[in-house]
Amino acid sequence: MTTVLVTGGAGFLGRHLVGHLLARGHTVRVLDNAPRERWHSLAGAEQIPGDVRDEGCVERATAGAGAVVHAAFAPPQAPLAALEEVNVEATRHLGRAAAAAGAARLVLVSSTIVEQPLRSPGLLTRSPLARLDAYRRSRLASEAVVRGLGDELAVAVVRPRTFVGPGQVGGFALLLETIRAGGVVVIPGRGQSRYQLLDVRDLAEGVSRLVESTGDGTYRLGAPGASTVAQDLHGLIAHAGTGAGLVGLPAGLARLGMRATELAGLAPLASWYQVAAGRAGAAEATAGLDELGWAPRRSNLEALSDTYDWYAGVREANRSAPTTHPVPGSHRALDRALSVLPRRLLRPIPA
Repeated sequence: MTTVLVTGGAGFLGRHLVGHLLARGHTVRVLDNAPRERWHSLAGAEQIPGDVRDEGCVERATAGAGAVVHAAFAPPQAPLAALEEVNVEATRHLGRAAAAAGAARLVLVSSTIVEQPLRSPGLLTRSPLARLDAYRRSRLASEAVVRGLGDELAVAVVRPRTFVGPGQVGGFALLLETIRAGGVVVIPGRGQSRYQLLDVRDLAEGVSRLVESTGDGTYRLGAPGASTVAQDLHGLIAHAGTGAGLVGLPAGLARLGMRATELAGLAPLASWYQVAAGRAGAAEATAGLDELGWAPRRSNLEALSDTYDWYAGVREANRSAPTTHPVPGSHRALDRALSVLPRRLLRPIPA
């Protein structure tokens, strides 16, 4: 087995990935600038606190590594300069350092956002929509950077569907809290669009197998098959057993509201919101990669249910700390906006 460097290894995907690589017998090294409290789950891995923009730190981290998984990135809400510095320039230096150190393999964890059309809102160059386009461009540029290293080391690019699972809720915080509290989940339209998620544990296993392979190119990973938003939400509500409900808001009005929340700078909405409003739903991602001996094991609903169980457990364990609200402020603002909608606009969605 080999020494594998994982950038962003203290993050959501990184923690799962480190566990998979260790279980497969690899020596794992983590480079991350996360707070120290997020490193506790990385026992067994060599820990290098540092920033991927620090060229000296990157060179020390790549020394002796046989493979590199680059999972660190700046998110859409980061300053525009950071998108370029972290997602593009740091990727460039990391790739060069890995090649110079004699690494044989580089796996870049990218995003399916690169497959979506640009949506810049004209003159509003500093709006959240323009920032999202800047993020998309930076991810595309990072892919181009690593592909340019193909003559020096084997390169693979992974474009996963939105991944969920135990350990983090991200953009699903409002959904999970509403269901946990037995409230009414509001979605755009009737929720009949088909979509894919991906369980983070399946993603970690797929990336681990890519590390051990020589395959190059782009790998689009998603859950086995696709299902509709309504199917998954009804299934999740039944799984939770809290008496929550599901209603639909007319799709046109919902799309207008979603654009307003984006322009107001609220957090990006979860994938199933976008799909339900008819704004996403690209062709299904690869359901199995025979050459890697990998296939996703968990459906959308299974991934969501496991995430809910983890979330509900954390909420129960921390119920003595009422000042700690689990839902981001931007999501709470959206929740308040939905709560004042005229009831006549909402239609129950039957199971």
